[in-house]
Amino acid sequence: MSVGHHSGGYAIDGLLTVVSCFFELELAQGMAEKFFAALPVSSTLWARLGHLTGLPERAARLLKVDRLLMVFPAGARGTAKLYEDRWSLVRFGSGFIRLALAPNTSIVPTAFVGGGDVLPTVTNLYRLGRLVGVPYIPSALTGCRCRCRFRR
Repeated sequence: MSVGHHSGGYAIDGLLTVVSCFFELELAQGMAEKFFAALPVSSTLWARLGHLTGLPERAARLLKVDRLLMVFPAGARGTAKLYEDRWSLVRFGSGFIRLALAPNTSIVPTAFVGGGDVLPTVTNLYRLGRLVGVPYIPSALTGCRCRCRFRR
């Protein structure tokens, strides 16, 4: 089980994990928030990529057959961090530990650094997100104008 945290307003770190596992010829299946299954385009895309809604029963089934499971226990709260909180972790649940203990699964911590610097989130649009059916829509600055040490 790969356990990570989201780094930045857009959860591209999960996509990067799936792509890196693909190039290592390993299939990683991710657990997604429940609202992804309700959205028209993302529900089809997530299903075709083999990802599942984040329900403990589904995760336990995958772990019993030795599948590589990718979880982000902070969920949407982890992506809601603003620019000034980009280097902090948010509180997350411990349900993944209970799931890993049952079939004696190894937990591999996964860290992502710099997502908040690449796409700095300046605000979260909660009302607009509720209209669309998601917790919020992050408003990020593209073309990072912050004083990063990797500035060109």
